[in-house]
Amino acid sequence: MRNIRAASLAIVGVILGTVAPASVHYLSAAESPRSELAPTGPLRVAFPNNPLTMQRNAATGELGGLIAEFGRALSERIDAPYQPVEFENPRMLIETGSGQWDVTLLTRDPARANVVDFGPTLIALDYVFYVPKDSAIRRLDDVDRIGVRVGVLKGLPQHQLLQRFLKAATLVELESPAAAVEAMESGTLQVLGGNRGGAQLFPSARILEEAFGVQELALALPKGRPASALAYLQEFTRQAIASGLVKEIIDRTRNGFMRAAS
Repeated sequence: MRNIRAASLAIVGVILGTVAPASVHYLSAAESPRSELAPTGPLRVAFPNNPLTMQRNAATGELGGLIAEFGRALSERIDAPYQPVEFENPRMLIETGSGQWDVTLLTRDPARANVVDFGPTLIALDYVFYVPKDSAIRRLDDVDRIGVRVGVLKGLPQHQLLQRFLKAATLVELESPAAAVEAMESGTLQVLGGNRGGAQLFPSARILEEAFGVQELALALPKGRPASALAYLQEFTRQAIASGLVKEIIDRTRNGFMRAAS
């Protein structure tokens, strides 16, 4: 009877999400190539100053958000001290050699794959178009027309995606989120391409329901790290998804427009 009760409680725990499925094997620090993932001792987690994946506590200055959550989880798993390292933007991080950082969370991009090794996709979110609330543009087909000016932040993955997507509209390259806000508010642009995470930057805009692509976020290591380090990162990602950790972090960081990869 005791065994039946214990089994029943375990099944209920799995259904409610309070107990991980028995098939999930959790990596331990003893199983990790710690010296290869964190060769200087601490796990140096890179923050590329992207509001999508990082936030700063105004009172303490402490860095938080998705990068901090996954960085701390990985550092605890390999039993290495957690050390945040800031960069001015994703481009500066990519151009910096592997001697300054160990792991980060980046948008998957073929161009970036030349300098970093990506783990499996952790999180997905839609690329969407923003338009003024009173705009006559309602569908994707309305965007790609002669005379329509579509803005996009220069050098980001959605930039390359829109270069392929747009045939008739004029693509306007923007240098910063501030420039995008100004261009939208001044009427210089009719459309802005981005992800759903930008809604808070454009409260006066409307998002088209149809997405023009999918943004994938994945943990990444600097190119040249041993294969065992990448293999551990891949397994850590699979476990984080299977155990519900990714969804938990999405909920905790209030990123409801994101979804855990499957």
